[in-house]
This record gives sequence, C-alpha cells and structure tokens, in this order.
Amino acid sequence: MKDFIKFNILLASLLSTACNQNNSNTETTKSMQLPTNSDTTSRKQVNLKNENQFDNLADFAHLSPIEIVNPKAQGTYEKYGIEFSGNCYTCDLAAININKKSFDIINVCSKKDFYRIENFTYYPSPSEFVVTTKTNKFIFTKINEAPVYELKIIGEKILLKGKRISRFYTQQEKLKKFKQHDCGEFDG
Repeated sequence: MKDFIKFNILLASLLSTACNQNNSNTETTKSMQLPTNSDTTSRKQVNLKNENQFDNLADFAHLSPIEIVNPKAQGTYEKYGIEFSGNCYTCDLAAININKKSFDIINVCSKKDFYRIENFTYYPSPSEFVVTTKTNKFIFTKINEAPVYELKIIGEKILLKGKRISRFYTQQEKLKKFKQHDCGEFDG
C-alpha cells in the first residue's frame, strides 16, 4: 500500500511539473506576438533573433525616398541622394511611415496627402523587413549600413496620384547626410 501511495504522489508531482512547463511555453509564445486589430486575421510577428538587423519598428517610422545620383561613387552618401524632380519640380514622391497601427504612403510635399493601410502584418527576417497587405507585399531590403533600403513590391500595381513610390528609401533623420540638390526657385 505504501508503494501505491508513493507512486501516486510521484505521478502527481510529474504531471504538475509537466503542466507548469507547458503553461510557461504558452506564455513565452504569447509574449512574442504583438496585439492586432480585430480585422487582421493573422498575427503580427516579431522574430526576436533578428533584433540586431532591425532594432524595432521605429526604424521604419519615417522613410524618405532617395535615388542613385552618382553610380560610380564609392561612399553611400555620395552615391545616393535626394531626387531633384520628385522633390522640387513635380513634387510627386512618396514618403513611407510605418507603425503598429498604420502603413502610410505620404506625398513628400504635403503631409495631408496620404494613403493609409490599417489592415497589414509585418515581419522582420535577417535581411528584410516585410509588410503584407491584402493586395501587396512590400519588401524592404537593407543594402548598406547608412541605412539604405531597397523596396520591392509584389502583388497588384499601386497607382496613387501624387505619391510615386521610390526604389530606395532611408530614415528621415539620416536624409541630411546624403547628397542634396538645391531646388533653387522650386518650392520642394
């Protein structure tokens, strides 16, 4: 009878330990997923192993369009720069702002002229930051440490009046380090 009681106590102890470990794993998984809007069917995921590549979503909070201005230049800040036509003449370039609630495509000359997407997911991988919407996938690939991101869009063609999406982007606060054109009499 003593052996039977010892066996039940041991079995109860093992089951209790297994249940506690299972609950612990569930909590860890939940902490890696960010809350989502009720309209979003899939979870926004953050791969914690990639924190060195993309520190956080703030890296993509204010992206400004740039272009290759001198393909032969060795330095990043001389090779890339502000696009003259889109900033000064036609004023039709699009800046991009991304946060947990919205993905905004904004005219560089008028912050009031924007296109907003609220139903999206994002995922950082070792070399890319991917934003997926209902109709498109926006892939930002960091091509150097400046940082310069090359943007590829997969899916439906995006036609937004006054918001031409560039091939290259950088963080707005880094923009002043890049080669700049003088707009002269233009208002850009």
